[in-house]
Amino acid sequence: MNIRYLILLFASTLSIGGCGIINISNTSPEKEAQTLALQDEYTKEFIPSSKETEEGYYTFESGVGGYTMLYPVNAVMDQVFYQYRGQNYEAFYFGEGREEENYGYSVVGHYDDREATEWIDANLELLIGSEKSLTPEDFEKYKIEDNDIYFTEYRHNINDDENGFYLVFLGYINSRTSDKAIGLEYSSTCLSKTEECNLKLDQERNRAKKIFHSVRFNP
Repeated sequence: MNIRYLILLFASTLSIGGCGIINISNTSPEKEAQTLALQDEYTKEFIPSSKETEEGYYTFESGVGGYTMLYPVNAVMDQVFYQYRGQNYEAFYFGEGREEENYGYSVVGHYDDREATEWIDANLELLIGSEKSLTPEDFEKYKIEDNDIYFTEYRHNINDDENGFYLVFLGYINSRTSDKAIGLEYSSTCLSKTEECNLKLDQERNRAKKIFHSVRFNP
């Protein structure tokens, strides 16, 4: 299955209470006061502090110790997707569905710590995947702290429905002081293709960049 369609499937599942979302009605009053990230037993393994780093975000700590980044307080990790190889590779997938807003998003990440991260074009090609409308030349390059950021975006139409599309933002974050890098894909969509949806490009771009720009690689 194409990973981007898997992302949409995950976002839709989140909206109806599956894939790691705990039924809040069955939790204790103490649990009801928590965010979804902290209610999920697997997700909270990656959240070292229940105190928000910024409003609406915790700090996510890599399971292999390679990096930290901002993590939305109501996003839930997909335990089935998560994998790692030693301390040099990690893949993760998290998302959130807001049925009352007809809105869902997900983030897929692949972390590497090896010399191959210097092959920028090859890694951008991997991040692009099967999206034929993009090439490595479509990425904007800029610097944030000790990282080089490569960023691009596109809209993918699924069908002819008014809301039959999703927005995709791609970021390749490459350390300038080590061999560490992470490729991130942020996708957002209207959960229902026929109901009203206020998916705004600028707002989604800002949400994606907030996560991308927050990546800090550990020494």
